[in-house]
Amino acid sequence: MSSVSLEKTRKTFKAWHRKKKGVRSRVPENLKEQAVDLFREYRLKDVSRELKISPSAITRWKRELRKQVSKKIQQESGLNFIELPVGPAGVNREKDIRNSPTMEITRPDGLCIKISGKSNLNEFQMLWKEFMRGTRQ
Repeated sequence: MSSVSLEKTRKTFKAWHRKKKGVRSRVPENLKEQAVDLFREYRLKDVSRELKISPSAITRWKRELRKQVSKKIQQESGLNFIELPVGPAGVNREKDIRNSPTMEITRPDGLCIKISGKSNLNEFQMLWKEFMRGTRQ
């Protein structure tokens, strides 16, 4: 997203309003991005008033754009969150995990692993070595 001025975005929205076909016309993605980008310098109330767009719509756009960016990063990196159950099958460990120590490790490349639950030192060392091995490839 690039930095845009409120006045320029207002004029762009005004031009779109004149050209749109019908009341239910969808706002183009580039205009949504410009509106959301204005949050860096202006309050939601000001952006909403100037662009004549409801605050809830702008907030929704912001949320949608964040999801799109996250999804794009995830697709490009090939990374997903994977929860690996540890322990015997069929055992509900939710209570144990809430009351157990949690450890989080972040590699230099930004990949993060979070470990919760009881584990012995050998299991942890083996997991840590495998996780950190990815930084040398």
